[in-house]
Amino acid sequence: MEGYPAHRGLTENRLLLRRHHDPAVSSLMDAWWQELMAGIRRDQASLQVVAWRRGTPIVPMDEDLVAGPYFVYRPHA
Repeated sequence: MEGYPAHRGLTENRLLLRRHHDPAVSSLMDAWWQELMAGIRRDQASLQVVAWRRGTPIVPMDEDLVAGPYFVYRPHA
């Protein structure tokens, strides 16, 4: 309804690398938190949309977080 482009997709937000003290990043995280508190419970369906609304780019990692060499995957119990 807001016009979020279909081709932009969504992200798996299992790992975030960010400049936490950067004011723009902090502001984006605050806006994302507000979205979650408003009732959108899926981070995959909210972070990209909030960033798109604000014109903030998010660069997804190419690394495989499950089978890649830098991370150990442990499924939920």
